[in-house]
Amino acid sequence: MRLPETLAPGLGWPIDIHTLPSDAFLQLLPNIPPFWVPNRANWCDIYLAGHRNGLLDAGPYIEQGGTYDFQPGDETFYTKYTNASNFAVGVYMNDAGYSLLNTEMAGDLYALTHFANWSKSTAKKPGQFLPHAPEAPKFHRQEA
Repeated sequence: MRLPETLAPGLGWPIDIHTLPSDAFLQLLPNIPPFWVPNRANWCDIYLAGHRNGLLDAGPYIEQGGTYDFQPGDETFYTKYTNASNFAVGVYMNDAGYSLLNTEMAGDLYALTHFANWSKSTAKKPGQFLPHAPEAPKFHRQEA
């Protein structure tokens, strides 16, 4: 049994950086690097949820531990699903009508109000690759 290096923030679950559940597949999309996705991920459903619910009701869907946060599972936090979770935030926010800038601002506000150790200088953006409204389904990679 391998000991976890750390615990998932806010969840207290072991972080697994080496394995994936058996239902994982590699998502291939134009113009962005491939990323691991759980079988239950459905970009169309996420897009429609953004349209239906908007930002004010987004919490249960895109916040940490929400419906489209694919990282927690079976009391293990799968870091290989981080990009899929970030992509889900981008898909949701895109159809909720938010630009990349507005999505990043919402992510910063969420981090500021939910994490005691949040710092603007060390914060990572909410998505590594977020679609931009309104021209979806064109996807653009955000350069670091």
